[in-house]
Amino acid sequence: MRRPLLWLLMGVMPALATAQDEPLRVAYQGDLLSLSQTQLTKREPLPASLDAPLGSLWKLFVYAWLVDTGAQEPAYECRGQSKEEVYCCSAGGRIERDQALVKSCGLYFEPARLGIAATDWRAYWQARQAPSWLLDLPAVQPATRVSVAELLSVLALLPAQEQMRRVLLDVVLNAADGNVVGELGGRLRVKTWSWLGDQDAQSRQGGFAGWSADGAPIWAGGRGTSQMVLRHYGQALASVLPTAWPADTGRCVEVGLFSKYPVSKVLVGDRVATSGPLRGDYRVEFANGNALDIHSDGELFLLNDKLVARLDREEYVAR
Repeated sequence: MRRPLLWLLMGVMPALATAQDEPLRVAYQGDLLSLSQTQLTKREPLPASLDAPLGSLWKLFVYAWLVDTGAQEPAYECRGQSKEEVYCCSAGGRIERDQALVKSCGLYFEPARLGIAATDWRAYWQARQAPSWLLDLPAVQPATRVSVAELLSVLALLPAQEQMRRVLLDVVLNAADGNVVGELGGRLRVKTWSWLGDQDAQSRQGGFAGWSADGAPIWAGGRGTSQMVLRHYGQALASVLPTAWPADTGRCVEVGLFSKYPVSKVLVGDRVATSGPLRGDYRVEFANGNALDIHSDGELFLLNDKLVARLDREEYVAR
């Protein structure tokens, strides 16, 4: 009675082992990198023949179109009429452009909803010398296989990329596994993609494309979903990606400090500090009798006996 189950496990285990052993391929700065889950295993010139399914990366180009043409499209309202709304919002809710890109809400970016005409789309991208697969609006869909080298070339010159880089930092910040942001920090500004096609779950492909923190285009693809790629290869990606200061800083993050320990006063020397930005050395005295010496270069503020840090998201992630 147990033999069919044993045979099933014997068939599944090799497939799982193959998926774990298959390297992640990363196209970056003219090279094709192969990564194990811990390190770089191979570096070679990026071959012109390498292609991959576009997956949900098509949304990057619609987003760029909307920003560059000054569109003022309506938000997408979720009415519970499509199972795809799980990527957008709950029934009765709504989602706008930036969050739609981060959450990969395909319903938001549907050209028909946005009123994008195929002729206008072709003329727009022809003027930007885009590759042929980007000119035909009906072909800009997940199943279309595109040249990875051409994709990187488009990303390098893509309109609205600075705005997208700021928005897409949230993809890593919101990744399912909290270890991802710990390993990668703010090194990636990317849109994730996954593709199953007509195959079984064992052949699922996933990855990401976008930019590194310094603005260089990057693409990655491997076995499994995009979240699996980020989760399993974070350590290896961190070893090959630069830690340079970002080409564009993100939004400010405000963090309340010592919220569980009421502050009685903040001293600068023998004088009680007044509300406002803090610069220099200070001593914080708490209501419970404890004290702590701190230093601020202007990122800390005293607001009505509360200490607040205001940081760029990149610095917040790094800290």
